[in-house]
Amino acid sequence: MEKKKKEVDLEEAKRNREERKKREEEEEIARLRKQAVHKAQPIRGYKPVEIRPSDRPLTLPVSPRLSVRSKNNSTFNRTSQSQD
Repeated sequence: MEKKKKEVDLEEAKRNREERKKREEEEEIARLRKQAVHKAQPIRGYKPVEIRPSDRPLTLPVSPRLSVRSKNNSTFNRTSQSQD
C-alpha cells in the first residue's frame, strides 16, 4: 500500500511540476509578446514655426560656360608663343 501511495504521490508531484513549468513558460511568452508590441510615442509639443519672407535680395543667375574654349586661349599656345 505504501509503495502505491508513494508512486501516486510522485506522479502527482511530477504532474504538478510539469503544469507549473508549462504555466510559467506561457506567462513568459505572454510577457515577451507584450514587450514586443510597438507602442506609439505621443507627438511632442513644439512652438509653431513662423514663416516670413526674406529680407535678402535674390541671387542673379549666371549661365555656365559649357562651350569648349578656342585653341587660341589654351595654355599650350601661350607657353609656345612666349618662348618665341
